[in-house]
Amino acid sequence: MYDGFGQSNSIQLRRNLITSQDSWFSSFFSIHHYEFFEAVLHMYTISEIRPFYLEMFNLIISQGNSDVYITRERVSFIDILSVVGGFTNVIILITKQFLTVY
Repeated sequence: MYDGFGQSNSIQLRRNLITSQDSWFSSFFSIHHYEFFEAVLHMYTISEIRPFYLEMFNLIISQGNSDVYITRERVSFIDILSVVGGFTNVIILITKQFLTVY
């Protein structure tokens, strides 16, 4: 840092929304929603020190104007079977397997 110069950091808090589908059997059963905030460096400046305006070190924290949406999906057992033979065939196959036991 040079004499007579100060630095200013502007940090924005950005909201992140996560939708997670974690069930191994089907993606319809276990859906969780999470929300957290992330600090993102918005602007960094070095300029001449001015009293009451730009002191030796300024830290400005503001709320961001954008949201981040993240969707996490797990490939489930039903998804694999539906890709292999179609969803209707999977329902018929599971029904036949249950009926053969009884």
